[in-house]
Amino acid sequence: HQPTRSSSFLLDLLSGRTLNKGVARTGIPRKKVGKAQPLSPNGWASRAYHAALAAQAAQRDADYALEEASRDADLARAAANQAQAALLQAQKDSVYNAAKSPGLKPF
Repeated sequence: HQPTRSSSFLLDLLSGRTLNKGVARTGIPRKKVGKAQPLSPNGWASRAYHAALAAQAAQRDADYALEEASRDADLARAAANQAQAALLQAQKDSVYNAAKSPGLKPF
């Protein structure tokens, strides 16, 4: 039984053969991770700095996505209100037209 592509990725990820790099951010290069090397204090500071840059980029992306979702929700609410108003108007018109219908008038 050959593992599927997604399960193979998960098996590699869990076994440590593949590093989950997350979503690539623009302007922040991703480094290949090989065998872990002991780092100097400057190396750790550099990693922390790059992690902070990646976190800031992710925060900007999340803020933009939140604003976009909020706009979309406002548009959806407005469209739902317009649809409800159109439905109520159609119901009102049908009652009015039914009352004016010659088939419903007495002889």
